[in-house]
Amino acid sequence: MTDPACRLLILSMALLAAAGVPRSWAAEVAPPAAPESQALIDTDFAAAEYRPVTPPEAARERVSGALPAGWTDNSGWAKVWVRYGRVEEGGRAFLRAEVTRLDDGRAQFHHNLPDYGDDTYVRLEMTLRSAAGQAVEVGIRMQGPPYDFLWRRVVSPPREWKTYTFDFRQNKPPQPVGLWINQGSVGTLDLARVRVVRMTREGLVAELRRTYPEGGPPNLLRHSRLPLGLQSGWTLGRDNSDGDDVVADADPQVDGPSGAAALAVRGGETVVLYGAPFAVPLCFDEHTASVFVRGTGELRLAVVSDAGWPANKGFKVSGDAWQRVEVPFKPALLARFHALRIEVKGTLWLDAFQVNRGTAATPYVPQQACEVALAVESPARVQFDGEPAVVRYAVTGNVPRGVLKARVVNRVQSGCDILVHTLNNILYHSNTVGKILEIGVVGFHALHQRCFLEEVLPPV
Repeated sequence: MTDPACRLLILSMALLAAAGVPRSWAAEVAPPAAPESQALIDTDFAAAEYRPVTPPEAARERVSGALPAGWTDNSGWAKVWVRYGRVEEGGRAFLRAEVTRLDDGRAQFHHNLPDYGDDTYVRLEMTLRSAAGQAVEVGIRMQGPPYDFLWRRVVSPPREWKTYTFDFRQNKPPQPVGLWINQGSVGTLDLARVRVVRMTREGLVAELRRTYPEGGPPNLLRHSRLPLGLQSGWTLGRDNSDGDDVVADADPQVDGPSGAAALAVRGGETVVLYGAPFAVPLCFDEHTASVFVRGTGELRLAVVSDAGWPANKGFKVSGDAWQRVEVPFKPALLARFHALRIEVKGTLWLDAFQVNRGTAATPYVPQQACEVALAVESPARVQFDGEPAVVRYAVTGNVPRGVLKARVVNRVQSGCDILVHTLNNILYHSNTVGKILEIGVVGFHALHQRCFLEEVLPPV
Protein backbone atom coordinates (compact mmCIF):
# COMPACT_ATOMS: atom_id res chain seq x y z
CA MET A 1 0.00 0.00 0.00
CA THR A 2 3.01 2.30 0.47
CA ASP A 3 6.22 2.89 -1.50
CA PRO A 4 9.54 4.69 -0.81
CA ALA A 5 8.12 7.88 -2.30
CA CYS A 6 5.32 8.20 0.20
CA ARG A 7 5.29 10.51 3.15
CA LEU A 8 3.63 9.17 6.22
CA LEU A 9 1.46 11.77 7.88
CA ILE A 10 1.39 10.96 11.55
CA LEU A 11 -1.63 12.46 13.22
CA SER A 12 -1.08 12.91 16.90
CA MET A 13 -3.62 14.88 18.88
CA ALA A 14 -3.40 16.48 22.31
CA LEU A 15 -6.32 18.37 23.81
CA LEU A 16 -6.25 20.72 26.77
CA ALA A 17 -9.70 21.22 28.31
CA ALA A 18 -11.03 24.74 28.50
CA ALA A 19 -10.59 26.41 31.85
CA GLY A 20 -13.68 26.49 33.97
CA VAL A 21 -15.23 23.36 32.49
CA PRO A 22 -16.50 21.31 35.43
CA ARG A 23 -15.53 17.67 35.81
CA SER A 24 -17.80 15.02 37.29
CA TRP A 25 -15.14 12.67 38.56
CA ALA A 26 -16.32 10.76 41.61
CA ALA A 27 -14.59 11.91 44.77
CA GLU A 28 -12.90 9.28 46.86
CA VAL A 29 -11.38 9.44 50.31
CA ALA A 30 -7.71 8.43 50.31
CA PRO A 31 -6.60 5.93 52.96
CA PRO A 32 -4.39 7.58 55.59
CA ALA A 33 -1.85 4.74 55.75
CA ALA A 34 1.59 5.39 54.24
CA PRO A 35 2.95 2.92 51.70
CA GLU A 36 5.18 0.20 53.05
CA SER A 37 8.55 0.40 51.30
CA GLN A 38 12.22 -0.40 51.66
CA ALA A 39 15.08 1.21 49.74
CA LEU A 40 17.22 -1.45 48.05
CA ILE A 41 19.49 1.04 46.28
CA ASP A 42 19.71 4.74 47.08
CA THR A 43 22.73 6.41 45.51
CA ASP A 44 23.23 10.17 45.45
CA PHE A 45 26.15 10.40 43.04
CA ALA A 46 27.11 13.84 44.35
CA ALA A 47 27.52 12.74 47.98
CA ALA A 48 28.67 9.14 47.43
CA GLU A 49 32.13 7.86 48.28
CA TYR A 50 33.97 6.90 45.09
CA ARG A 51 36.37 4.00 44.75
CA PRO A 52 38.66 3.09 41.83
CA VAL A 53 37.24 0.52 39.43
CA THR A 54 39.06 -2.83 39.33
CA PRO A 55 38.63 -4.35 35.86
CA PRO A 56 40.28 -7.62 34.79
CA GLU A 57 43.94 -7.22 33.88
CA ALA A 58 43.22 -7.55 30.16
CA ALA A 59 40.81 -4.59 30.34
CA ARG A 60 42.78 -2.16 32.52
CA GLU A 61 43.77 -0.02 29.56
CA ARG A 62 40.15 0.24 28.45
CA VAL A 63 38.20 0.61 31.73
CA SER A 64 39.28 3.30 34.20
CA GLY A 65 38.12 5.82 36.76
CA ALA A 66 36.02 5.45 39.90
CA LEU A 67 32.48 4.46 40.86
CA PRO A 68 30.51 4.97 44.09
CA ALA A 69 30.63 2.22 46.70
CA GLY A 70 28.32 -0.65 45.76
CA TRP A 71 28.64 -0.03 42.02
CA THR A 72 30.87 -2.24 39.86
CA ASP A 73 31.98 -2.05 36.25
CA ASN A 74 31.05 -5.10 34.18
CA SER A 75 32.64 -4.12 30.85
CA GLY A 76 35.85 -6.15 31.03
CA TRP A 77 34.56 -8.75 28.57
CA ALA A 78 33.84 -6.15 25.86
CA LYS A 79 36.08 -4.22 23.50
CA VAL A 80 34.96 -0.89 24.89
CA TRP A 81 36.83 2.11 26.30
CA VAL A 82 34.97 3.73 29.20
CA ARG A 83 35.93 6.06 32.02
CA TYR A 84 33.91 6.74 35.17
CA GLY A 85 34.27 9.67 37.54
CA ARG A 86 32.68 12.34 39.67
CA VAL A 87 32.15 15.61 37.78
CA GLU A 88 30.90 19.03 38.90
CA GLU A 89 29.16 21.39 36.48
CA GLY A 90 26.87 24.30 37.14
CA GLY A 91 27.00 23.79 40.89
CA ARG A 92 25.88 20.16 40.64
CA ALA A 93 27.96 17.01 41.11
CA PHE A 94 27.20 13.73 39.40
CA LEU A 95 28.67 10.54 37.95
CA ARG A 96 29.85 10.68 34.36
CA ALA A 97 30.26 7.46 32.40
CA GLU A 98 32.07 8.34 29.17
CA VAL A 99 32.43 5.82 26.37
CA THR A 100 35.16 7.02 24.00
CA ARG A 101 35.48 3.96 21.79
CA LEU A 102 33.40 0.85 21.17
CA ASP A 103 34.63 -1.96 18.94
CA ASP A 104 32.47 -4.76 20.27
CA GLY A 105 29.93 -5.29 23.07
CA ARG A 106 28.90 -2.44 25.35
CA ALA A 107 29.84 -0.58 28.50
CA GLN A 108 27.92 -1.67 31.58
CA PHE A 109 28.01 -1.23 35.33
CA HIS A 110 25.74 -2.59 38.02
CA HIS A 111 24.67 -2.67 41.66
CA ASN A 112 23.72 -5.95 43.36
CA LEU A 113 20.20 -6.34 44.74
CA PRO A 114 19.18 -8.35 47.80
CA ASP A 115 16.97 -11.40 47.41
CA TYR A 116 13.22 -10.87 47.28
CA GLY A 117 10.17 -13.10 47.06
CA ASP A 118 7.16 -13.47 44.78
CA ASP A 119 4.71 -10.63 44.20
CA THR A 120 7.27 -7.91 44.91
CA TYR A 121 6.53 -4.42 43.62
CA VAL A 122 9.54 -2.35 42.66
CA ARG A 123 9.98 1.35 41.88
CA LEU A 124 13.04 2.55 40.01
CA GLU A 125 13.83 6.28 39.96
CA MET A 126 16.72 7.66 37.92
CA THR A 127 17.84 11.24 37.31
CA LEU A 128 20.14 11.40 34.30
CA ARG A 129 21.06 13.18 31.09
CA SER A 130 23.01 12.55 27.89
CA ALA A 131 24.61 15.20 25.72
CA ALA A 132 23.95 13.18 22.57
CA GLY A 133 20.69 11.57 23.70
CA GLN A 134 22.23 8.11 23.46
CA ALA A 135 20.09 5.07 24.22
CA VAL A 136 20.63 3.64 27.70
CA GLU A 137 19.44 0.19 28.73
CA VAL A 138 18.51 -0.30 32.38
CA GLY A 139 17.08 -3.39 34.01
CA ILE A 140 17.06 -6.16 36.59
CA ARG A 141 19.45 -8.83 35.33
CA MET A 142 20.78 -12.18 36.48
CA GLN A 143 24.35 -12.00 37.76
CA GLY A 144 25.26 -15.42 36.31
CA PRO A 145 24.45 -17.43 33.17
CA PRO A 146 22.27 -17.09 31.18
CA TYR A 147 22.48 -13.39 32.16
CA ASP A 148 18.82 -12.81 31.32
CA PHE A 149 16.96 -9.62 32.14
CA LEU A 150 13.93 -10.11 34.37
CA TRP A 151 12.84 -6.55 33.59
CA ARG A 152 14.34 -3.93 31.29
CA ARG A 153 13.70 -0.59 29.63
CA VAL A 154 15.58 1.53 27.10
CA VAL A 155 15.52 5.31 27.46
CA SER A 156 17.16 8.12 25.52
CA PRO A 157 17.70 10.89 28.07
CA PRO A 158 17.84 14.48 26.79
CA ARG A 159 20.63 17.02 27.23
CA GLU A 160 18.92 18.46 30.30
CA TRP A 161 18.37 16.54 33.52
CA LYS A 162 15.33 14.27 33.52
CA THR A 163 13.94 11.94 36.18
CA TYR A 164 12.44 8.64 35.04
CA THR A 165 10.18 6.57 37.28
CA PHE A 166 9.23 2.95 36.58
CA ASP A 167 6.94 0.74 38.67
CA PHE A 168 6.93 -2.98 37.97
CA ARG A 169 6.21 -6.34 39.54
CA GLN A 170 8.76 -9.08 40.19
CA ASN A 171 8.65 -12.69 41.33
CA LYS A 172 11.40 -14.42 43.26
CA PRO A 173 14.47 -14.52 40.96
CA PRO A 174 16.03 -17.89 40.16
CA GLN A 175 19.49 -16.59 41.13
CA PRO A 176 21.14 -13.40 42.49
CA VAL A 177 20.31 -10.31 40.44
CA GLY A 178 21.37 -6.70 40.17
CA LEU A 179 20.48 -3.40 38.54
CA TRP A 180 22.39 -3.06 35.27
CA ILE A 181 22.98 0.19 33.35
CA ASN A 182 24.28 -0.38 29.81
CA GLN A 183 25.64 1.97 27.14
CA GLY A 184 25.74 0.59 23.63
CA SER A 185 27.29 3.55 21.80
CA VAL A 186 30.01 6.18 22.13
CA GLY A 187 28.95 9.13 24.27
CA THR A 188 28.55 10.41 27.81
CA LEU A 189 25.95 9.47 30.38
CA ASP A 190 25.52 11.61 33.50
CA LEU A 191 23.68 10.27 36.56
CA ALA A 192 22.66 12.34 39.55
CA ARG A 193 20.68 9.74 41.48
CA VAL A 194 19.46 6.14 41.26
CA ARG A 195 16.93 4.76 43.72
CA VAL A 196 15.30 1.31 43.83
CA VAL A 197 12.48 0.81 46.33
CA ARG A 198 10.69 -2.41 47.21
CA MET A 199 6.98 -1.93 47.98
CA THR A 200 4.21 -4.20 49.14
CA ARG A 201 1.03 -4.44 47.11
CA GLU A 202 -0.86 -2.71 49.92
CA GLY A 203 1.64 0.13 49.95
CA LEU A 204 1.40 0.60 46.20
CA VAL A 205 -2.40 0.61 46.30
CA ALA A 206 -2.40 3.21 49.08
CA GLU A 207 -0.05 5.45 47.12
CA LEU A 208 -2.11 5.18 43.93
CA ARG A 209 -5.26 6.14 45.81
CA ARG A 210 -3.53 9.23 47.17
CA THR A 211 -2.21 10.10 43.71
CA TYR A 212 -5.67 9.72 42.12
CA PRO A 213 -8.10 10.60 44.91
CA GLU A 214 -10.93 11.13 42.41
CA GLY A 215 -10.24 7.84 40.64
CA GLY A 216 -9.06 9.33 37.35
CA PRO A 217 -11.19 10.54 34.43
CA PRO A 218 -14.72 9.19 33.96
CA ASN A 219 -13.72 7.71 30.61
CA LEU A 220 -10.17 6.42 30.18
CA LEU A 221 -10.34 6.60 26.36
CA ARG A 222 -8.93 9.75 24.76
CA HIS A 223 -11.07 9.20 21.66
CA SER A 224 -14.56 7.97 22.49
CA ARG A 225 -16.00 9.06 19.13
CA LEU A 226 -14.60 8.42 15.65
CA PRO A 227 -16.36 10.92 13.34
CA LEU A 228 -13.49 10.78 10.82
CA GLY A 229 -12.64 7.11 11.13
CA LEU A 230 -9.80 5.46 13.01
CA GLN A 231 -7.59 7.89 14.90
CA SER A 232 -4.00 7.94 16.11
CA GLY A 233 -3.30 4.72 17.99
CA TRP A 234 -6.21 2.82 16.42
CA THR A 235 -5.41 0.16 13.86
CA LEU A 236 -6.83 -2.75 11.92
CA GLY A 237 -5.76 -6.31 12.61
CA ARG A 238 -2.81 -7.52 10.55
CA ASP A 239 -5.03 -9.84 8.50
CA ASN A 240 -7.27 -6.96 7.36
CA SER A 241 -6.60 -4.37 4.66
CA ASP A 242 -8.61 -1.17 4.87
CA GLY A 243 -10.20 -0.16 1.59
CA ASP A 244 -9.69 -3.54 -0.07
CA ASP A 245 -11.72 -6.19 1.74
CA VAL A 246 -12.60 -4.14 4.82
CA VAL A 247 -14.40 -0.88 5.51
CA ALA A 248 -13.83 0.81 8.87
CA ASP A 249 -14.80 4.45 8.41
CA ALA A 250 -17.21 7.06 9.68
CA ASP A 251 -20.72 6.97 8.23
CA PRO A 252 -22.07 10.55 8.02
CA GLN A 253 -25.57 9.15 7.43
CA VAL A 254 -25.70 7.47 10.85
CA ASP A 255 -25.41 9.49 14.04
CA GLY A 256 -24.49 7.55 17.15
CA PRO A 257 -25.58 8.06 20.76
CA SER A 258 -22.63 10.43 21.25
CA GLY A 259 -24.08 12.82 18.66
CA ALA A 260 -21.24 12.22 16.18
CA ALA A 261 -21.12 10.11 13.05
CA ALA A 262 -20.82 6.43 13.93
CA LEU A 263 -18.02 4.14 12.77
CA ALA A 264 -19.23 1.67 10.12
CA VAL A 265 -17.39 -1.65 10.05
CA ARG A 266 -17.91 -4.40 7.50
CA GLY A 267 -15.76 -6.81 5.58
CA GLY A 268 -15.10 -10.46 4.84
CA GLU A 269 -15.23 -13.06 7.56
CA THR A 270 -13.84 -11.15 10.57
CA VAL A 271 -12.67 -7.56 10.99
CA VAL A 272 -10.38 -6.86 13.94
CA LEU A 273 -9.90 -3.37 15.39
CA TYR A 274 -7.40 -2.37 18.06
CA GLY A 275 -8.07 0.79 20.04
CA ALA A 276 -5.43 3.27 21.15
CA PRO A 277 -3.60 2.25 24.35
CA PHE A 278 -4.99 3.76 27.53
CA ALA A 279 -3.69 4.11 31.07
CA VAL A 280 -5.55 2.79 34.13
CA PRO A 281 -4.80 5.01 37.15
CA LEU A 282 -6.42 2.77 39.77
CA CYS A 283 -5.37 -0.49 38.18
CA PHE A 284 -6.32 -2.60 41.21
CA ASP A 285 -10.04 -1.74 40.90
CA GLU A 286 -12.57 -3.45 38.63
CA HIS A 287 -13.28 -1.58 35.39
CA THR A 288 -15.82 -1.94 32.59
CA ALA A 289 -15.37 -1.47 28.84
CA SER A 290 -18.43 -0.66 26.74
CA VAL A 291 -19.53 0.44 23.28
CA PHE A 292 -22.85 1.20 21.58
CA VAL A 293 -23.57 -0.96 18.53
CA ARG A 294 -26.28 -1.52 15.90
CA GLY A 295 -26.60 -3.52 12.69
CA THR A 296 -26.55 -7.23 11.93
CA GLY A 297 -23.78 -9.57 12.91
CA GLU A 298 -21.55 -10.52 15.80
CA LEU A 299 -19.27 -8.41 17.97
CA ARG A 300 -16.57 -9.57 20.35
CA LEU A 301 -15.32 -6.99 22.83
CA ALA A 302 -12.00 -7.67 24.56
CA VAL A 303 -9.49 -5.79 26.67
CA VAL A 304 -5.85 -6.66 26.02
CA SER A 305 -2.64 -5.72 27.80
CA ASP A 306 1.03 -6.65 27.73
CA ALA A 307 0.18 -9.02 30.59
CA GLY A 308 -2.63 -10.87 28.80
CA TRP A 309 -6.34 -10.50 28.02
CA PRO A 310 -8.22 -9.35 31.12
CA ALA A 311 -11.60 -9.60 29.34
CA ASN A 312 -13.14 -11.20 26.25
CA LYS A 313 -16.86 -11.56 25.52
CA GLY A 314 -19.01 -12.08 22.41
CA PHE A 315 -22.41 -10.58 21.54
CA LYS A 316 -25.12 -11.13 18.90
CA VAL A 317 -26.36 -7.91 17.27
CA SER A 318 -29.54 -7.43 15.25
CA GLY A 319 -31.64 -4.40 14.33
CA ASP A 320 -31.39 -0.65 13.84
CA ALA A 321 -31.83 0.21 17.52
CA TRP A 322 -28.65 1.09 19.39
CA GLN A 323 -27.71 -1.33 22.14
CA ARG A 324 -24.87 -1.08 24.60
CA VAL A 325 -22.57 -4.03 25.17
CA GLU A 326 -20.16 -4.13 28.07
CA VAL A 327 -17.53 -6.35 29.59
CA PRO A 328 -16.11 -5.95 33.13
CA PHE A 329 -12.43 -6.66 33.63
CA LYS A 330 -9.70 -6.64 36.23
CA PRO A 331 -6.78 -4.54 34.94
CA ALA A 332 -3.31 -6.02 34.96
CA LEU A 333 -1.52 -4.33 37.84
CA LEU A 334 1.39 -2.20 36.56
CA ALA A 335 0.82 -3.25 32.96
CA ARG A 336 2.53 -1.02 30.42
CA PHE A 337 -0.70 -0.60 28.46
CA HIS A 338 -4.31 -1.68 28.07
CA ALA A 339 -6.31 -1.43 24.84
CA LEU A 340 -9.66 -2.43 23.38
CA ARG A 341 -9.79 -5.24 20.83
CA ILE A 342 -12.99 -5.49 18.78
CA GLU A 343 -13.94 -8.27 16.37
CA VAL A 344 -16.78 -7.67 13.92
CA LYS A 345 -18.62 -10.20 11.74
CA GLY A 346 -21.28 -8.77 9.46
CA THR A 347 -22.08 -5.05 9.16
CA LEU A 348 -22.10 -3.04 12.36
CA TRP A 349 -21.99 0.59 13.43
CA LEU A 350 -20.07 1.54 16.60
CA ASP A 351 -20.05 4.67 18.75
CA ALA A 352 -19.54 6.04 22.27
CA PHE A 353 -16.61 3.91 23.35
CA GLN A 354 -15.94 3.98 27.07
CA VAL A 355 -13.81 2.46 29.83
CA ASN A 356 -14.85 3.42 33.35
CA ARG A 357 -14.04 2.32 36.87
CA GLY A 358 -16.61 -0.02 38.39
CA THR A 359 -18.24 -3.37 37.72
CA ALA A 360 -20.82 -1.95 35.27
CA ALA A 361 -20.90 0.68 32.54
CA THR A 362 -21.72 4.17 33.75
CA PRO A 363 -23.66 6.70 31.61
CA TYR A 364 -21.58 7.59 28.56
CA VAL A 365 -19.36 10.64 28.92
CA PRO A 366 -16.24 11.69 26.98
CA GLN A 367 -12.95 12.11 28.78
CA GLN A 368 -12.80 15.86 28.08
CA ALA A 369 -15.28 18.58 27.17
CA CYS A 370 -14.48 18.12 23.49
CA GLU A 371 -12.46 15.81 21.25
CA VAL A 372 -10.62 16.51 18.00
CA ALA A 373 -10.31 14.02 15.15
CA LEU A 374 -7.92 14.38 12.20
CA ALA A 375 -7.80 12.54 8.88
CA VAL A 376 -6.20 12.53 5.45
CA GLU A 377 -7.85 11.23 2.30
CA SER A 378 -6.18 7.82 2.32
CA PRO A 379 -7.91 5.28 4.59
CA ALA A 380 -4.42 4.01 5.48
CA ARG A 381 -3.50 7.53 6.67
CA VAL A 382 -0.67 7.75 4.12
CA GLN A 383 0.01 10.87 2.06
CA PHE A 384 1.90 10.38 -1.20
CA ASP A 385 4.21 12.87 -2.92
CA GLY A 386 2.35 15.03 -5.35
CA GLU A 387 -0.95 14.83 -3.50
CA PRO A 388 -2.43 18.00 -1.98
CA ALA A 389 -1.47 18.27 1.67
CA VAL A 390 -5.02 18.28 3.00
CA VAL A 391 -6.08 17.45 6.53
CA ARG A 392 -9.70 17.21 7.64
CA TYR A 393 -10.62 17.81 11.24
CA ALA A 394 -13.73 17.35 13.32
CA VAL A 395 -14.48 18.72 16.77
CA THR A 396 -17.05 16.92 18.88
CA GLY A 397 -18.32 18.09 22.23
CA ASN A 398 -19.22 21.48 23.56
CA VAL A 399 -16.82 24.26 24.55
CA PRO A 400 -18.51 27.68 25.01
CA ARG A 401 -15.68 29.47 23.20
CA GLY A 402 -12.19 28.31 22.32
CA VAL A 403 -9.47 28.49 19.71
CA LEU A 404 -8.40 25.39 17.85
CA LYS A 405 -4.74 25.45 16.75
CA ALA A 406 -2.76 22.94 14.76
CA ARG A 407 0.95 22.71 14.09
CA VAL A 408 2.97 20.78 11.54
CA VAL A 409 6.37 19.60 12.72
CA ASN A 410 9.08 17.98 10.63
CA ARG A 411 11.80 15.55 11.72
CA VAL A 412 14.06 18.27 13.14
CA GLN A 413 11.17 19.75 15.13
CA SER A 414 10.85 22.97 13.13
CA GLY A 415 7.44 23.98 11.97
CA CYS A 416 4.80 26.66 11.74
CA ASP A 417 1.25 27.31 12.83
CA ILE A 418 -1.11 26.24 10.07
CA LEU A 419 -4.64 26.73 11.35
CA VAL A 420 -6.54 28.93 13.72
CA HIS A 421 -10.26 28.36 14.04
CA THR A 422 -12.73 29.71 16.57
CA LEU A 423 -15.29 27.39 18.13
CA ASN A 424 -18.58 29.01 19.08
CA ASN A 425 -20.91 26.61 20.89
CA ILE A 426 -20.24 23.96 18.27
CA LEU A 427 -21.57 20.52 19.14
CA TYR A 428 -20.22 18.91 15.98
CA HIS A 429 -17.98 20.55 13.43
CA SER A 430 -16.23 19.19 10.34
CA ASN A 431 -14.11 21.09 7.86
CA THR A 432 -11.43 20.67 5.23
CA VAL A 433 -8.16 22.62 5.33
CA GLY A 434 -6.12 22.71 2.13
CA LYS A 435 -2.42 23.13 1.35
CA ILE A 436 -1.53 23.37 5.00
CA LEU A 437 2.11 22.45 4.42
CA GLU A 438 2.67 25.41 2.10
CA ILE A 439 2.03 28.15 4.65
CA GLY A 440 5.36 29.68 5.61
CA VAL A 441 7.29 26.44 5.14
CA VAL A 442 10.40 26.14 3.00
CA GLY A 443 11.72 22.74 1.94
CA PHE A 444 9.15 20.79 3.91
CA HIS A 445 10.03 17.31 2.66
CA ALA A 446 10.78 15.41 5.88
CA LEU A 447 9.41 11.89 6.18
CA HIS A 448 7.55 12.53 9.41
CA GLN A 449 5.01 15.24 9.98
CA ARG A 450 2.34 15.35 12.59
CA CYS A 451 -0.63 17.51 13.41
CA PHE A 452 -1.99 17.95 16.87
CA LEU A 453 -4.41 20.16 18.70
CA GLU A 454 -2.23 22.66 20.48
CA GLU A 455 -4.65 24.62 22.59
CA VAL A 456 -8.24 25.27 23.56
CA LEU A 457 -8.36 28.70 25.11
CA PRO A 458 -10.66 29.41 28.07
CA PRO A 459 -14.03 31.07 27.48
CA VAL A 460 -13.89 34.81 26.78
